[in-house]
Amino acid sequence: MRPFTLVTSDDDLLLRRGVEKVLSGLADDVSIETHDVDEEGMPDVRTASLFGGEEVHVLRFPKVPTGGLADELGALADAEPGGAAVVAAVLHGQGRVPKTLEKLAERAGRDAHVAVPVPPDWADEQWDRLVGEEFRRLGRHADASGVAAVRRHAGLDPGTISVQVAAVCAATAADVDAIGEDEVDAVVAGHGRQSGFAIADAVVARDPGGALAAARGALEAGDAPVMLAGALAYRLRQLLVLRGGGDGRAASLGRRPLSGGRLRGLQREARENFGPGELARVVDRVAQLDVDLKGSDLPADLVFEVAVVDLATPRAVDPLRPTHQRRPFVTEAG
Repeated sequence: MRPFTLVTSDDDLLLRRGVEKVLSGLADDVSIETHDVDEEGMPDVRTASLFGGEEVHVLRFPKVPTGGLADELGALADAEPGGAAVVAAVLHGQGRVPKTLEKLAERAGRDAHVAVPVPPDWADEQWDRLVGEEFRRLGRHADASGVAAVRRHAGLDPGTISVQVAAVCAATAADVDAIGEDEVDAVVAGHGRQSGFAIADAVVARDPGGALAAARGALEAGDAPVMLAGALAYRLRQLLVLRGGGDGRAASLGRRPLSGGRLRGLQREARENFGPGELARVVDRVAQLDVDLKGSDLPADLVFEVAVVDLATPRAVDPLRPTHQRRPFVTEAG
């Protein structure tokens, strides 16, 4: 094992999973000592054990070390091989790894850094993989419907995912080869925090029920309806551009050009999930949603939920006038 390994994450559960990955494969006779490090300083981890044998010290930092503590950790990273191995597990703020930790990993050498960040809200494949790995840790397997059900209930929270997977595995008979949606729904209920991307996925899939559930998960988590509407607008405008013949650069709407599987997936959605003129209608409906959120007397959450169901519901429109709203004929008498 390496003399020094740095594990970083912006989530406590994923930090533990990273440490488990580093320690996996060690021989049974290896002694593992875990220390919670505070500002008082670190324990002596370089003194050889009186009992002999290989040792590994796991140092857990609740925040990025600074000052003298950072100097001590740097000295461990610079140490030559020999003696006990050290695994430094550092929980940092959300977002990218701080520069101080990147420099520490560079001092320790190539491949000394194991980063386990929380997946971006839009990274469905990464969230699916996270759920699947939690099942595999417990020696179980979940099919696609079971993974989707856990994500629907747990939302975007690794800790909640882990707890719910453990509950489902404990309640499901051992002879069930693949845990599916029915097994998950029989154990857990409700819906966790979702993102605007999850709402957009359900809208594009033309799934009103799924879109409403995702909307409520996002709203109950405190996300502002106007921000969620922005995520919807971005996704639907992308599809409209592709439906009109635009390429990956045009469909990026000023961001990094789309390419590869992502571009092909969006092209397929634009081609197969919306009838003639329907994309123009839903883009216009999102614009109206923005107006309603800023000027309606109704509760913003209600306005948003009604719009989401409307957006996710397939409708036949006049392709020549897709955004035209036919109004009832009114006589002079009323």
